[in-house]
Order: sequence, then structure tokens, then C-alpha cells
Amino acid sequence: MLARPLMTLARAATRAADFAAIQRIVTEHKVAGVVIGMPAADSGSDVEGQQARWTRRYGGRLAGYLSVPVAYWDETLSSADASALLAQIQSAAGIDAVAAALILGDFLQARRSTFS
Repeated sequence: MLARPLMTLARAATRAADFAAIQRIVTEHKVAGVVIGMPAADSGSDVEGQQARWTRRYGGRLAGYLSVPVAYWDETLSSADASALLAQIQSAAGIDAVAAALILGDFLQARRSTFS
């Protein structure tokens, strides 16, 4: 499986507008599920930090709005990995789009090895 960036969404003025835009993408591209990058715990502890708690709340509300399942996946070092990859290749994709593709690729690879 290969993950590739589709687009980067700019946050809308309201959460409802964000969710509607994501649902349009889900419908238009026949998306099977949404993967949300989960920030690492603060200072290497096992306790979720403020950003992770915000992400989980946002994702929970998004899951209630969407017609497909929502999963969380560790995004640790995804931006650093994306930056290193972009330095090696010529790409018009931004770092956020590449980081998202790396997170999705890791998620899909883990799911594939679990079910094969």
C-alpha cells in the first residue's frame, strides 16, 4: 500500500465547517476511514499532554459527524521524517502533507501486518 498526500485543509472558522469539509472529502474520494495523528505524551511520560487531549476530543467529535471510522496513530517524528524525505526528493508537497502521508503509511503497514 502507498499513502500519498491529497491536500492540506486550512482550519475553518468553526468546527462544524471543518467537519463538513472533511465529510465532503470522505464522500468525494470514497474514503474508508480517517486517521488522526496523535501527539506524543509530554516530556516522554505516559500521560497524555494538553495537545493530545485536544486531539482526542476533536477526533471524537469528528467521529460522531463522519460516516466512516476514525483511528488515531502516533505522529512522533513525522515532521522530522517528512523534512528529511523532502530534502532527498523534489516535491511540491508541503511538510504537513508529507508528514500526514507518512503517518497514514505507518498506520496501513501496521494494520496490514496485523491482519495478514
